[in-house]
Amino acid sequence: MKKLSLYIFLGLLLQGCEFINPKTYLSCYRAASEADKAFGIPATTIFAFDRNYLYEGWDPYEQKLRHKKEADIGKRYIKSKGYTLNRETGKLTIVGYYEYVWDCKQISKSQLPIKSIKQKF
Repeated sequence: MKKLSLYIFLGLLLQGCEFINPKTYLSCYRAASEADKAFGIPATTIFAFDRNYLYEGWDPYEQKLRHKKEADIGKRYIKSKGYTLNRETGKLTIVGYYEYVWDCKQISKSQLPIKSIKQKF
């Protein structure tokens, strides 16, 4: 019984470990129109996915992804609510009021944009 509880504890401890459930990072680009620029929609954004979730909203100051959505991760498509990533073509389609299509390429974690803050006080 002690071994069983030890295995359950270790499983829960390692569940969030990045080595067991690594993220794949994507840099996605879309040619921004003038309307997008007016509303502050960037031309390049960062997405990531692991075995269970699709992440978006890279914060270069905090160095983490802000939004986490449950996703259906398949061999050909990654689907989440309003998001479809074609793993063969690298196209990410976001469907909402408008439909946006992004071209994505895989990047390493070291290539993520990082900004530092010079604190005044």
